[in-house]
This record gives sequence, C-alpha cells and structure tokens, in this order.
Amino acid sequence: MAKKQAGFTKTKQQQKQQQVYSWNCPGFPGEAVLAVEAALKALKLNYMEVETITDGYSGETRTPFSREEVEVDGKMVEIPVGTYSIEGLGRVQTEFRKMDSLPSVKLLCALEKNGDIEFWNKLRQRTAELVRSVNLFRGKAFQVREASHLLVPEYIKLDDDIPLVLNPETRRLLNVSVRSLLSKCDQLRHAGVSSKRGVIFEGPYGVGKTLAAYKLAREAVRYGWSFLLTEGNLFGLACSMAKRLGCPCVLCVEDIDATMSGGRDSLNSILNSISGVQSKSDETQIIIVSTNFVDRVEPAFLRPERIDAIVEFRPLRLEGNKELLKLLAPEFTT
Repeated sequence: MAKKQAGFTKTKQQQKQQQVYSWNCPGFPGEAVLAVEAALKALKLNYMEVETITDGYSGETRTPFSREEVEVDGKMVEIPVGTYSIEGLGRVQTEFRKMDSLPSVKLLCALEKNGDIEFWNKLRQRTAELVRSVNLFRGKAFQVREASHLLVPEYIKLDDDIPLVLNPETRRLLNVSVRSLLSKCDQLRHAGVSSKRGVIFEGPYGVGKTLAAYKLAREAVRYGWSFLLTEGNLFGLACSMAKRLGCPCVLCVEDIDATMSGGRDSLNSILNSISGVQSKSDETQIIIVSTNFVDRVEPAFLRPERIDAIVEFRPLRLEGNKELLKLLAPEFTT
C-alpha cells in the first residue's frame, strides 16, 4: 500500500519546468479512480499519497487524499481520490468533476522532465484497459441521490425477502408489464417485442409501490440486470448512466409528480431524457416512475411512446385481505 507524504509546494520556477497533461478517464467515476491506481501498480511505480496545496486569493487550500470504503460483492473496496507523488517522475491527480449531465474523473499529470511523456502515454493506455474490468454498477442494485454516488456507490441491500400482497389485477399488470421482461428479455427481443418499457406505479401512500419496487430490484439482480433508484431532479443524470451501463437496467424514479411541478424547463428535461432512453439506447431498459397523484402528472409524459402501462396500486380488497391473513395469522385460516 502506498505511503502518505506531507504536502509541499513548489517555486514558480519549478512549476514552469513541469509539463502538465490532462485526460478525461473512461468509465464511471468510482471505476475510473480504481483503474488509475491499478494502472500505477501495474506499471510497478513507487508512489505516495500526498496532500494537494493550492495558492488562492484567500490563502492556501489543502485537499487531503481520501479513501472511502464500500462493500462490493462481499469484499471491502477503497475508492481512492487525490494526488500521488511518483518517485522520479512527478505527480498524478484524480479529480472528481460534477457535471450537468454525467460526472466524470479528470486525470492530471505534472511531469518533472519533458522526456517522461512516455510514462503519461502508458498510464492512460493501462488505465483505459483496466477500467473495462472494474465493475461497481453492472448487475447491481444501487441508488443515485447525488452526483457523488457515481464515485462511491450507495448500494441497496436486498437481503430481506419481504412478502408482498397485491390485488389480483395489480399483480397481473405487474407481471405483464415488468416481470415478464426481466425473466424473458432475450426471448421477447427475438420475437420482435420491444425491449424498452415505460411504466407508472400509481396509487395513494402505503399501498405497496415502494415494496413492489424493492421486490423487482431483487428479481432484476437475480437475472443479471442493474436496478437504479433515483429522484426526479436527477432523472437526466440517471438516464445518461443507464444508457452507459452496458447491461439491461431498471430505472426507478420516485415521486415524479413532485419534480414535474418545478416548471416547464424541469418538465422538458424529463421528457427529453425519457425519450432519449426509449429511442437511442440499444440496451434493454425499463423505466418505472411512481406517483401518488397520477392526475398531477403532465399529459405529455403519459403518451404511448413514453409510457406503456399504468399499474394501479389500491388498498387490498377481499381476496388480497384473505391472502394477507394467511401470511400473518395462518392459524385463523385453516
């Protein structure tokens, strides 16, 4: 493991002698920073983690090297972000950049000698090769509630198999609109059935919309899909991420009506994002949006080219209550 070194500054003359290069790393931010560190190790370089010091109008700004732990497939992984000092070469820095569309990582390199450009080329090439083998998101259930969740994933724990009781018509619509595509997407695609779906979960509070989404997340991961949970204000970012995952994805957006009340610009952004996923992506995608008040959803959002089905969630009727009673108090149903 790399050692840590105290921060240091260079004179202006030393800074002028440095050759500075930059490159936008491929892959999602968390995968990119892991690939950069793996590339440094693969090139067998001696490096140390250092504190970055920047001179500004208000004085020095110190940015420490950071490592955040996250559990991936049962193993603890450290997500490294910061500056490395490379013995005899210079510095390499990974910089997380929050952007309007999709956040990324910029790789910066300050070389001490002109002849060290070969190292920079090798580092970029090795990073591009290694990032393909790093997987933080494909085939996993995770949420994106802020841009930094693309750097350090926020996984959804799927350990609990919670029973879900629905009215028969709701269960039928759920099976036809979503579950059939999860389990048989290859067969349906070969039969000419669209591999993209837009579905609305609609109903009052407390009738099973969230639990239904959780159950679908468990099922999606079991079939090798990704499940991405987000909020309406990050809908565009989540759509961009879903298109780049490289595997089938369920994109679930909570309380879409709350976001649509944000004005015409917000509405147009959502409409353009969902249209982009439905038309431009080659991957199988299911977009699920939930609302407590379907009558508040903009009619343009409900057009057939965007939404294929509306699944109504309602309080349990007689048959549903009987099923629930069997689960909770089987001794009274014999």
